[in-house]
Amino acid sequence: MNKQDLLNKLNQARPFLSTQDFIPILTHYCFDSENLVAYNDVAAIKLVLDSDIKGAVPGSLMLKMLLTVQEETVRVGMHGEKEVKINSTGSNIKLPLLDPEEFIFDMPDTEGCDLVQVPLSFLSGLEKTLVSIGDDPLHPERSGVLWKVRDNRITLYSTDSRSISIYKWEDQSFFKSDDVDLEVITPMFFCEQLIAIAKNYADELKTVDLYFNTTENYVIVELNKICHIFTRLIKTEEVTDYDSILKAMLPDDDKDSYCEIPVTMTPALERAILLNNTGKLDEQKSHITLTGTQLNIRTQTESGLVSDEVEFPKEFGDVEFFLDPDLLQRSFKYCTQINVGANILALTDDENFQHLISHTSS
Repeated sequence: MNKQDLLNKLNQARPFLSTQDFIPILTHYCFDSENLVAYNDVAAIKLVLDSDIKGAVPGSLMLKMLLTVQEETVRVGMHGEKEVKINSTGSNIKLPLLDPEEFIFDMPDTEGCDLVQVPLSFLSGLEKTLVSIGDDPLHPERSGVLWKVRDNRITLYSTDSRSISIYKWEDQSFFKSDDVDLEVITPMFFCEQLIAIAKNYADELKTVDLYFNTTENYVIVELNKICHIFTRLIKTEEVTDYDSILKAMLPDDDKDSYCEIPVTMTPALERAILLNNTGKLDEQKSHITLTGTQLNIRTQTESGLVSDEVEFPKEFGDVEFFLDPDLLQRSFKYCTQINVGANILALTDDENFQHLISHTSS
């Protein structure tokens, strides 16, 4: 077996191994001679992989052992019913094997699920929405991405209570799902792994197929029929009414209400963040003053003071507020246009993505 091919599969599955050993099987790679499966009690991955193994191998140990092998080819197979043997020139490695009866996860069938089929390029929009995901355990609905699928449109939303991200996608020539009407929340981990793993299949990947089962509360992604990713959806009694919030807060859709983000804003925000990081965690805000086309970013802590002037190509009115500069800087990775309002900062990629950041008067 080619060692690098095996390592590639194991590394794709590694994030789906549990880091807790309360249930041993959740920390193991599970092999059935045709597939490799890893499951952490919430999410799972199934990869097509031909092998001579039928059972479960300690995941972290197997991966670390293979990384020590220098040869390009290794022999991996069963050694009796309780061990896996990994051989290379001069090396003989034996690892314990759990019986297949220990497996506690089978990839569900996709029959009867709602199919949402998108191109690989859609995942770039999904990635943008991750910038606003929260981590408050009291608000699980904010720890993932809300999908609204209807009328051949997909709208993605996320929020961390301080910012909101929205991605809208519509392609009548590609997306054929007139009968699909969904409103579900996918966990951040699932979104991150889907984006990362899909890149491994980018050259041959024609579509990303998502099978949503709202009755049993899960989604399965199929990539070229050789990779399946499973996760449970986030259950919540309360779903944020993003559309009402956006209607009240978003500036006019007129593109003239936005302007290019000045190049000098990035280093100015970096300086503000550096200084804020020397202060108290709950006081990491900068004082922002906009007068005409002049924006001043002033940050002061016990470690010092930094003040930067940024010139905008247009006037937004006179505004004064406090803002965590990190909230703004992180959005620059995905946005090129900005609008400064009395209550929010609105940013966009000038296409299908919008990002709102709230600011305060103190």
